[in-house]
Amino acid sequence: DDQKAFSRACGDEVKEWPAEDLFKKYTMISLISCKIPRLPEVPWECPELKLLVLENDDIGDSQEIPSKCFEGMKELKVLDVTGIRIPSLPLSLLSLKHLHTLCLDYCELADITLVGQLTNLKILSLIYSKVKELPKEIGQLTRLQLLDLTGCSELVLISPGVISSLTRLEDLRMGIKSFKQWEGEGLVDGRRSNASVSELKHLPHLSALDIHITDANLLPTNLFSDKLERYTILVGDCWEYPN
Repeated sequence: DDQKAFSRACGDEVKEWPAEDLFKKYTMISLISCKIPRLPEVPWECPELKLLVLENDDIGDSQEIPSKCFEGMKELKVLDVTGIRIPSLPLSLLSLKHLHTLCLDYCELADITLVGQLTNLKILSLIYSKVKELPKEIGQLTRLQLLDLTGCSELVLISPGVISSLTRLEDLRMGIKSFKQWEGEGLVDGRRSNASVSELKHLPHLSALDIHITDANLLPTNLFSDKLERYTILVGDCWEYPN
């Protein structure tokens, strides 16, 4: 009613973007499963914008995000681009110094190194994305409380020390169709090339966990503290979930 939100119902079509002066007033833009025009190459000037949702569940009809898209959204706190095609993260993402929630669900994105510079993030969701690696830079997200890697079937590398660096993490979701390449603590040369289950010991606030560990021998003793309240912990390589 106060003209500060631009939103459409699921399935609606947005034939053209609002006038430039309206974007300067918006605090919220939410377009979920809507048909929208091509995003303009010239960035929107949205100095008041706190929430931007461009969620597209029709992956085959998704569109790319222009490289300068986020330059005029410096106060943005929540960004959800579920299903939008992003071949690489635009550098303008680094303009979002106040961003605390980032959803890249179902994205074709493979490299998320840039996300490690968004040090105010509290929620990072990569559900069913094509990310292959959780690089060492993600360990810089020391304010992160929720990390959702559910369904990341192409994720084969989590740099050692990344998980243990996320010391404020409360909720880690990986599930059965995500990362399984856990390594043991005592390797012959003393060095690991991938994450160890024992890194979970360094997360004092972890209260929710969904994880699959194919080899029971990788589980150290006294791994889980009494702070764990909600959990699905699958051990062994025989687990199958029906769709």
